[in-house]
Amino acid sequence: MAKTKATTVPGIDIGIPEKDRKAIAEGLLRLLADTYTLYLRRPTTTIGTSRDRCSRPCTSCS
Repeated sequence: MAKTKATTVPGIDIGIPEKDRKAIAEGLLRLLADTYTLYLRRPTTTIGTSRDRCSRPCTSCS
């Protein structure tokens, strides 16, 4: 197998300093974790519309 040269890709400047990008990434990481946790806590026996997700009958779902 022939050796290939490693190519370097120049960094892309998107106008946000690295320090701020790290803070944004941390915030998005927390948001994703919270969203996934809420997803796991949803009722699993539901099919259909959001009205079907109620565990007991109520007037607000009608």
